Amino acid sequence: MRNRHFAFCILHFAFLSMLFWSSPVSAQRLMAGNPQTFGVTPRTEITYPAAVEGLCPPRPDFFSYSTSPVAQRGDIADEFFYKPVTDFTTERTDSSTIYTASVMLSARWLGRSTRIHTEGARRTHRVWINDIYLGCSTDSRLPSEFSVGTNLVENMNRVTIEVMDGADPVSTLPDNRAALTEVYFVSQPMAHIADYEIRSRIDSLGRGYLELTITIENGYNMQRPIAAGCVVTMPDGRTNGYIPIEKQVKARSTEKFKFDIEIQNPKIWSVSSPNLYPILMYVRFGGQIVEYVPIRGAFVAEQNGAQEREATRFNVSADRTATTKKLKELKKEGITLLATDYPQPSWFYDVCDELGIEVIECANIHAEGDINARPEFTAEFERRVEAMYRRIHQHPCIVSYRASTAEMGTNYALWRAYLKLKELDSRGVLRTP
Repeated sequence: MRNRHFAFCILHFAFLSMLFWSSPVSAQRLMAGNPQTFGVTPRTEITYPAAVEGLCPPRPDFFSYSTSPVAQRGDIADEFFYKPVTDFTTERTDSSTIYTASVMLSARWLGRSTRIHTEGARRTHRVWINDIYLGCSTDSRLPSEFSVGTNLVENMNRVTIEVMDGADPVSTLPDNRAALTEVYFVSQPMAHIADYEIRSRIDSLGRGYLELTITIENGYNMQRPIAAGCVVTMPDGRTNGYIPIEKQVKARSTEKFKFDIEIQNPKIWSVSSPNLYPILMYVRFGGQIVEYVPIRGAFVAEQNGAQEREATRFNVSADRTATTKKLKELKKEGITLLATDYPQPSWFYDVCDELGIEVIECANIHAEGDINARPEFTAEFERRVEAMYRRIHQHPCIVSYRASTAEMGTNYALWRAYLKLKELDSRGVLRTP
């Protein structure tokens, strides 16, 4: 995926330059009226310092770490503003393990919107940067993300992550992962894409529309003019560019930019034909492009029949290459509907999108005893299903959701989690395993 996205961005760079500085393009198409949207959760709605568990902004998946000349020069951190945190040392306390690492960052990282991201830990973990506390994550499966703010310094930065002992009481399933998984810094310009929402519809004349809402964040301390736009690649390779929309975005706030992208003769995403529409979102600020992020849209049939079909249980147990091979084998055997027991790595859903494999996703709720019925766990249950939903609901491979693998019964907290899912998505939400 990373190599494909990187190539996609490079191929469009010349096109974007021509689009913005020379040739005219088709008129922008704005959405008429104010249609209902859901799932747009700008990162700035969180009061920092705080964890953004599962509510992750676009990741730099288009970066190529092996074929890029920048990667070969060894300065990928400065060029792409992505820096893995490795070589942790560990220290034991009476109730936790403390992981510490030092990370060298140049002055180019200062004055930007930078976050530290973890793909997850087996238990509650707390994060510090340069001995300044950033926040805490309690979910043992979903990623967490913390705003670094102005706490970075040039040259050496100290990262400290404390992983608490004990099992996650809300999710008691066996976990063979490392106690602390992938950790990295990622940075965006101060004027950047904070979130996006993409929905599709087909009108009575058979014309397709991809409704794209780009949420732009202005991290500056004063109002600034910021423009957002997009380029869409059709299945036949043609590209459609849309004139960027410019707005005055208030200081330290976000603004939504809406596009109604018309697609003639839209191709439906299905198990047999997983048609995807690559979209390159970009931000223009100060007369130049400061950020571009690739995503994919799709037209998905309203009725998926997930509740009537038999699903195959599947959880990722290997890396992306091995998992992709396994998924291809399953599809050759006619297995096209999978049911997970808990949230999977982000690339798993990308692969399912590409292969045409449908997924019933499950939140990270697998409690034992009376926890499922105890009202004091309701907030945690609801938070976990919402984080799960918002992280993956825009993937066309997702056809339904489960709050847990446990029987619903009369368990109050689990019932509330189910109702929360029904509130978030009107499509079929499974009540029982």
